[in-house]
Amino acid sequence: MRGYGNRTFLFQGFPQDVTWRKVAITNEEVGKLKYAKYDTWLQFSNGSRLVIDGAKGVDTIQVGENANENIVAVANDLRSGKRYPALIAVESEGGFLILVEGHTRATAYVLAQVGEPMEILVDSSQQMKLWAFY
Repeated sequence: MRGYGNRTFLFQGFPQDVTWRKVAITNEEVGKLKYAKYDTWLQFSNGSRLVIDGAKGVDTIQVGENANENIVAVANDLRSGKRYPALIAVESEGGFLILVEGHTRATAYVLAQVGEPMEILVDSSQQMKLWAFY
């Protein structure tokens, strides 16, 4: 994964003492995930960082990196039955989850209103707020 192990790219400042667990979350819970602190996703969610707000803005808020087109394409794939790898998120001190990887998939999952649970890998660490995108 992009930068894991050497603490670069997505994992700049990422703690080394993380505990991982895999859980299944519902569409509603995916909507409550927060985007990583990255300009594209901040803009896309009108600053809230909530995936549900990003899903609402797919047709109205145009951002770079082809995010809108990619989200719509993945949502169409999901509606057709295609499944994707688990999302990856970190647990914040406030108890909410912040996406590390899978922003497009999470947004598409909410947009497509998939009924079955989605798998997510959750990382926990007392040092998580040192992560660059926390």
